[in-house]
Amino acid sequence: MVKEKYILLDVNGTIGTDAFGNLLKRLEKPQNYVWVEKVSALVKLHILKRIEKLSKEYNATVLWSSFRGRDALVLNSYIDSDWDWLDVVSDANDSNYKWLKTESIAKFVNKHPDSLVVVCDDMLRKKDIHAELKKQVPSIHIIAPSHEVGLTTSDLQELETILTEGDK
Repeated sequence: MVKEKYILLDVNGTIGTDAFGNLLKRLEKPQNYVWVEKVSALVKLHILKRIEKLSKEYNATVLWSSFRGRDALVLNSYIDSDWDWLDVVSDANDSNYKWLKTESIAKFVNKHPDSLVVVCDDMLRKKDIHAELKKQVPSIHIIAPSHEVGLTTSDLQELETILTEGDK
């Protein structure tokens, strides 16, 4: 059994999208989305609520891991949570990695060696970035939603499966 569980959650392209164009007209249930100026994203409220529920049910700590930094904390008010944030920018200054978040995420995982860590980020759809992160931290679990859609119900089922397996 793992010591702790963490969900590192990106904002843009993950819990919502910033690739919206005429997206509101194409959405099935536009009432489930809200534009959040501070993070420049169209956020799926039902996805945020489901992640909050999963985090409580499986005793997982959620950390915003966004280039939006502390600005992502504004999203907590939409679901009455107190999620903190992981500074994914400060380590990136001298980084030789393709993805600026790799070094910060790797450091976080290394500081929590017996923990289950799931990173949810649309950038991990890029094979070179996915491979880079897995090379640095092979134990990490990755959920990589589509930038245009963000996390889906299927992605959340995968997240729940990972969290469940962490209890074994």
